Amino acid sequence: MAIIDTTRDVVVVRIVYDGAPAAGKTLSVQALGKLLGKTNAVFTPELPDYPTVYFDWLEYTGGFFKGLAIACQIVSTPTHSAAQPYRDYLLSTADTVVFVADASSPKNLQASLPSFDHACAQLAAIHSHAPVEMVVQLNKQDSPHAVHEVEAKAYFNDHPDLSFNESSATLPKGIRETFILAVRLAVDRLNILDNTRQLPHLPRPEVTNGEELLELFKTQFPALSLAVTPSVVYAAEVTLPEEVMLLDDPSSELNELEGLAELEALPDVDELAGEPQNLEDFGDLPELSDFPMADTVEELDSIDEFLTELAAPEVAEVTPEKVEVLPVVPEVLASAPETNVVSFASAALKTNSKRLPKFPDEETPSQWIWPPLSGKLMLNQVVQHSLKPTLQEDGTWVVNAKAGWRCFSKLEWQYPELAGAKTALREQISLHLRCSSLLSEQRCVVIAEERKNWRLWQILHTEPSLEQALQTAIHAATPALIAQGLLKCAQDLLNSYRDMGSYPAEFKFNLANIGLDTTHNVIYLGTLDKNAHAAPVLSMQDLLIQEFLPVLHQAVQQEELAVEALVEIFTDYAEGSQAELAEQLTELCIAAL
Repeated sequence: MAIIDTTRDVVVVRIVYDGAPAAGKTLSVQALGKLLGKTNAVFTPELPDYPTVYFDWLEYTGGFFKGLAIACQIVSTPTHSAAQPYRDYLLSTADTVVFVADASSPKNLQASLPSFDHACAQLAAIHSHAPVEMVVQLNKQDSPHAVHEVEAKAYFNDHPDLSFNESSATLPKGIRETFILAVRLAVDRLNILDNTRQLPHLPRPEVTNGEELLELFKTQFPALSLAVTPSVVYAAEVTLPEEVMLLDDPSSELNELEGLAELEALPDVDELAGEPQNLEDFGDLPELSDFPMADTVEELDSIDEFLTELAAPEVAEVTPEKVEVLPVVPEVLASAPETNVVSFASAALKTNSKRLPKFPDEETPSQWIWPPLSGKLMLNQVVQHSLKPTLQEDGTWVVNAKAGWRCFSKLEWQYPELAGAKTALREQISLHLRCSSLLSEQRCVVIAEERKNWRLWQILHTEPSLEQALQTAIHAATPALIAQGLLKCAQDLLNSYRDMGSYPAEFKFNLANIGLDTTHNVIYLGTLDKNAHAAPVLSMQDLLIQEFLPVLHQAVQQEELAVEALVEIFTDYAEGSQAELAEQLTELCIAAL
């Protein structure tokens, strides 16, 4: 049901919590409301003696998708068999489904499978190029006989791409992480819908609050017949336990979720669906270890939400017109232990570094790709044509593919064990979420299995760069236009250098790696890595000499610049806001002679 609400300028997604009776759907939504600071915000139409006959409704806005805030409609499905039409309707309108499974024992988990199969059948009937993904929330992990994720996967063998997250709605534990993962999956679907022009622009959604949804049920569906008393004891779904209700203060870390901006990403998603959105808005990423990263190649299949957990987000600072990532929990990233990944920057590694690297292909498991859905689509576009890797002096392999795709794999992005590669992937997801406001939406990270090791790749779609903009300025029709173009390029360069300095990453800063999107927001087009070494801070003069002087010198040698005319024009800026920059460009033009 995802739409762009043109009245409120938001993108609306619906996250549906489904599951068998007494699995914990209502408790999960209520606990989520508390965790998100939405105390008493859950709307539940009541009927005496019956739990959740209609639905539970919660609204949450956080994170950004292409400049639009993400408004989440969080709805649980009814439990009574007579309300099956309501359940099917809600499933048909979902952008992501959280299937809450009673994992308190093997017997209870097995009993939830018919309900799971029904939900899958409903989702399969949705005609769209953007499938609705599902997260299985393995609830009631506080039980001494609880079924954990590793064992639970055997119950869902026919669905290898499922994402799982363990939880206990009564503690609460794992509730926020599941939500972030779900938002990430919804953001992945938004990208597909938008890219295939299936994302409608409407004045408003069909329903905007719980009261309207209740009215829709009462007017468009037959009246419920509740004569048969439910055979299941629903006490567990009626009220939140005292431990949850005592969360009077959502705590400082949870208050950060109010912005839900870094997918997350979900990063955002806000992430984690986080900007890209602002990580600060979302709070912090869930534990990266919570990500569904399997121990075997066959099991590897998903990380989404990475923005997924990813939602876990990682995400970055917010720029109004950029996709933001969902909430993420900063403390998690801050406390994450140093990775134990084995570095290949050894003599043996360097000896083998010139061997042609193995590039990921269509068979790459989705859990080795982030984000899993949109990343898979990007990878498929890249591998449609023959690829010619080029080895740079620093040991980085670069692939300039057709249709504007670029791929990078640094020397140290090789790992002798799969565990090390997966740890590196998690780190990259976290880093991308934190820096999402500087990155193109068309960017992904992939693991490729080679003969004796695993290799990490970054793939991105290039945007017009400042290098191209500078060449365009130099070849403008008149000296006045050339001067204006040079000033703009110089200002964009300085702004991007200033902005990048505030991010926890190592950037390869040059004109070719800095681009501008259609709204003139800075986009980084190079390799992204953790900030291992503090780069020296350059002054305005040093930065312009480094990036502009060689280009201007070449243009002067080729008689493409009339330096005297430019110097005269730059003097007209002596009294304006760009006086200092004009003075620097004057000196550069003279030095280029």
